[in-house]
Amino acid sequence: MSNTVQDNLKTAAALHQSGDLPAAMACCLQVLSVLPEYPDALYFLGVLHAQSKAYALAEGYFSRAIAANPQRAEFYGNYANALLEQGKLTAAIAQGQQSIALNPTHYQSHNILGNAYLLQADYVRAAEHFRHTLHLNPRYAAAHNKLGVTLQRQQQFPEAINYFQQALAIQPNYPEALFSLGQTLQENGQITAAEQCYQQLLLLNPEDSNTQRSLQEVNSGWLEPLVGRNLLLRRFQVSDSDFLGRCYASDDFMRFYHHFLPRQQPSRLLTQKLAQNEALHPCQTKSIDWVICRTDAVNTPRPIGIANLVDIQFIHRRAELLLGIPDPADRDGSAGLEASLLIMEFAFNRVKLAKLTSYVYGINPVAQKNTLALGFKQEGYLNAHLLQPDSGELMDLYTNGMTVGDFRQQSRLAKVSRRLLGRDITKA
Repeated sequence: MSNTVQDNLKTAAALHQSGDLPAAMACCLQVLSVLPEYPDALYFLGVLHAQSKAYALAEGYFSRAIAANPQRAEFYGNYANALLEQGKLTAAIAQGQQSIALNPTHYQSHNILGNAYLLQADYVRAAEHFRHTLHLNPRYAAAHNKLGVTLQRQQQFPEAINYFQQALAIQPNYPEALFSLGQTLQENGQITAAEQCYQQLLLLNPEDSNTQRSLQEVNSGWLEPLVGRNLLLRRFQVSDSDFLGRCYASDDFMRFYHHFLPRQQPSRLLTQKLAQNEALHPCQTKSIDWVICRTDAVNTPRPIGIANLVDIQFIHRRAELLLGIPDPADRDGSAGLEASLLIMEFAFNRVKLAKLTSYVYGINPVAQKNTLALGFKQEGYLNAHLLQPDSGELMDLYTNGMTVGDFRQQSRLAKVSRRLLGRDITKA
């Protein structure tokens, strides 16, 4: 009888290994038909049903296996894992603790406890159990990855990066570790390295939307200038401090461009801010700032205005557009229109945003008219919505939006961009 039981369990294990779970279950049930409370068969049925997501049946078999042999650490450990998969964290922790009480070297149970505490945001206990797992099994790639995640959540980025890299050294092309490494490098300001991680991950799974979105966030295309026929839009530089200082100091300009930026910024402070911003990627600042330069002159490109995408929300793929040219002489002609076209091309074609928004003060009806002429749709009108800091009066606000779908259908933009830029920006 004993040989028959063991043969059935060996066959069940082989079938499980090949992925034939129903046949493996049948072998275990044959054992139980002869020995109804045989612990190994009960335990194996618990494992098989948990793998099939039939958790109620799995829990029943695990409970019977433990009752039949309460000294087997792996019984409690796999029961804990089934509870963890259902989000029953308190119960999972109790079973995991019972497992390591019976066998402190059962590294799988330490790993399960680490995962449970990680889900409870108890990062100290989670790290303790993941470290214990790796002490017992240094080649356990999943524990390296999860310890990295635990450290990332505590903003211990260099150590987290080290554990992700160890996971990948053990298991190259480990998707979860690659993605977590990319996210942590990004948070740590190592943008180029993060971009390389996401590119490698997309080679493994080109359809993964999270990786696609993350790659768009760190794309080096954010840093490249926008080039038109008569204009160049480039990121703010330290050398722009004098020009920007004059713009910010102009009350006539700022009352239409941005009421709430500091008007009289000390040159030293402005230079310091520009240096800090120049060293950061837009995914870190959630904004991008350009100086609009006229390039149709003989001399070096001359700054004539400012443009920005602010409040960039990468998850929702949208941003707010601001644009201003202080000198009325520079506003004559098509400079504002060409700059707007370059930014829309950048937003919808280069960095793949889904929507641009534009807020226009009620005191600036000309700007609202021009915004609608660009193809934006008025989405709201907020009466007496903002307090003017200079006058103390309440100001109305227009809210406007343009989706990528609207942009693609803009025949006027297609025509105007061909005339001003020599290309149809509405085409992807």
